[in-house]
Amino acid sequence: MWPNKVRYLAACSFLALSARESASQKTILCGGVSRYEFDAKVLQTEYSGTRFSSTFSALSIQSKIDIDPKQVQELAVATQVWNLFLRALAESYNKCLITNDQFYEALRSDYPRLNIDISEVEKEITALNENQGEDTKKLKASIDKFHADFMKFVGNSGQEDLIKKIDALRDQLSTADLTLAEKLDRISGQLNEANDKLFSIQSADGVKANLNKFSQKAVPEAANPDLRETREKLTAVATTAGSEYEKGYNQLMLYRYREAIPHFENALASVRLPEFYLALGICYWQLSDFPQAEGNLLKGTKASKFNEDLRSEGRLTAQLSILYSELGRRQEAVDLSEKSLSIFRSLGIRDGNVAMTENNLGVILRLQGDFRRALPHAQQAVNVASTEFGIDHPFTAIAKDELAELLARTGDFQQALELANEALQIDVSYYGADSIPVAIRYNNLSGILQEQATHDKKYDAALMDRALEYSQRAAKTAERVYGPNHPYVATCLQSLAFLYYGKGELDRAAIYANRALEINENAYGPKHPKIASCLNIISLIYRKKELYEAAISAAKRALEIDESGANQYNVAVICNNLGWALIEAGRKVEGISYIQRSYNLILGQFGLNNFYTERARQSPDDAQNFGK
Repeated sequence: MWPNKVRYLAACSFLALSARESASQKTILCGGVSRYEFDAKVLQTEYSGTRFSSTFSALSIQSKIDIDPKQVQELAVATQVWNLFLRALAESYNKCLITNDQFYEALRSDYPRLNIDISEVEKEITALNENQGEDTKKLKASIDKFHADFMKFVGNSGQEDLIKKIDALRDQLSTADLTLAEKLDRISGQLNEANDKLFSIQSADGVKANLNKFSQKAVPEAANPDLRETREKLTAVATTAGSEYEKGYNQLMLYRYREAIPHFENALASVRLPEFYLALGICYWQLSDFPQAEGNLLKGTKASKFNEDLRSEGRLTAQLSILYSELGRRQEAVDLSEKSLSIFRSLGIRDGNVAMTENNLGVILRLQGDFRRALPHAQQAVNVASTEFGIDHPFTAIAKDELAELLARTGDFQQALELANEALQIDVSYYGADSIPVAIRYNNLSGILQEQATHDKKYDAALMDRALEYSQRAAKTAERVYGPNHPYVATCLQSLAFLYYGKGELDRAAIYANRALEINENAYGPKHPKIASCLNIISLIYRKKELYEAAISAAKRALEIDESGANQYNVAVICNNLGWALIEAGRKVEGISYIQRSYNLILGQFGLNNFYTERARQSPDDAQNFGK
């Protein structure tokens, strides 16, 4: 009875969808036959995949259920990007790449089948949770059925390569010393970020054209006929290099970085072309082999200078700047970003590489507290991204969100909120309302409103309530996508805890903070930086409750975790909180030493004339005068 009901409801939903689409009167011709154009946004609304994503994300981090993790991890990540499959399905249909039958099969049959399958998976999970000794064969059979039907839907959407990319990323992390939650985060993150790095990689055809130029430049056609044999040998070498590069490029586009490396190395053995070093460097980068990544990018830069190839030098320098930024070598990253932008300007280049470099430079300068220098780069990133990628592209949303954060830091809250809302709408349109990029945008909007609510040491309760509303939306969206026990849900709960702390609702703040701590400890273990962040919020709550010994204990545990890491600003934040907890507990001398240490760390990292240093400067004096 239940399956029939599902099919009936799906059919009703599909007829309603068809009616709305027909009313729009947008038609296209495919082979002389008229068909209605489908809007991907409508499909994303009607054919939500959040239930699929939530179930498999939750299942993937349940250690007590003994199921082969490979298939579950694949489904956990693949269902998170469900809306990309729907978008591809609509685009394939609108471009006449699939037949009416394929399109309607996906919506009328595949999707209802997946809903039935997920009900069976959830039923078996519940049974196993209630009786841990029960056999897992039924759950495995249910997952196998969902996977088979899911792959049918993937086939109709034409996105088999996306599944291959997920599998490749999962395989590369199989031996990494990471928790399962960290592995899933890496896969999801690389799936979203890899295209930004791969954007700079030249296609196989582009490289072959450069190789032809290389051969002609080495031995021109008009040269001495006696050099004909040399020219033919060079042409053969270039052909071999081009073939190897193409093989590596095809593996790279499927995120199979290990498999791509030997082909790029073979290409380099034939011809030391800058593009080969760039591709090889990015492969090692994606595999987290940063010394090899840096070495190849530096060799590529040197080869570019030797060949007087400014365009390649600019692209390689830009990638090096992003790598150094990720490694925390910020001043080197700033210098290289400025150099690459100077090269691009001299060549009149205004493309996606420029947009990404401008955005990266803006981010680094913001993190350094240099908002004045960061702002024009963030503005330029938005301008170039809007032109080169399009006004509705996800990278344009990222650039707008970065500019919004900078504007908020400089007090222009109206424009900041306008840009943050534009970024939100782009991601809602592209990914669907129930997606992690949208949750991130909600959290960023909340952050801007919190900044505005406390600007000039004032407190605007109405603005803080609006900030709370966006943080609640972020948490609900993340929970729908990932389930209740995912680390990003914990991130959202931390934001809520901090907001309720600011409002003085300490019991509610403590509930959210402790829940975030529990999720992160289960996902990452007891010594991860995310644990330190939760503990610091818990310490703040204890301080406000005047439970000073509990506050000191939580802050000391947080400090012990973060002192072993590279982020000295986080250490400074915890030291400041610990210092005040000690002072409030009557241990003034000990407390002052931590507050002075906090200021010294900030001064050492950011310098004297800096936003963060200015904000921290008064704290040591306030500590000395406390109680006087």
